[in-house]
Amino acid sequence: MGSKAIKQLEFDKQLDTTQFRNFQKSGEVQLINQLYAKYMHLIYGVGYKRTKERKAAQKVVIDTYKSMLQQAPKAKIDCFKTWLYQITIEECAKIKGHEEVETTTNSLGNHILDRYRVMDKRLKDCFASLSEEEQKCIELFYQKNRSYREISEELKIPENEIRFKIDGAKEIIHKCLH
Repeated sequence: MGSKAIKQLEFDKQLDTTQFRNFQKSGEVQLINQLYAKYMHLIYGVGYKRTKERKAAQKVVIDTYKSMLQQAPKAKIDCFKTWLYQITIEECAKIKGHEEVETTTNSLGNHILDRYRVMDKRLKDCFASLSEEEQKCIELFYQKNRSYREISEELKIPENEIRFKIDGAKEIIHKCLH
């Protein structure tokens, strides 16, 4: 992916976050509806992939919207898309009847760091097996939605090392769980 495309993605992320914060200030549902419409096809895709049923995927779309509206006024987010994805995964888990989110490589970070959801002992042990620095990198990246550059500046570690630590930590946890 070229630097122009990466800059566009960052710009889109900032626009989404600004629009979300404008919704929080004004309460104008139209603002959040526009954001939701932008990602609705992705929500359906995640719902279908996880439930393997069209009707269930449609329910995920509806339930995610309701949950989003309920949480949005008080939500503190850095990235709207990541936050919405997390809600979608939670709704999929509810439909599938699980207490916790199914762990996959893509959602592993969000699953690990959501300390307010039920986590089984294995997952806690896996996370605890990481070095303190790896834990901090994972927390900043997934829970606080910080960029590699922001983490690098905060921890005073080179950006490429941050990338390496996050990727390594995800792999360690994935292997530990499987």
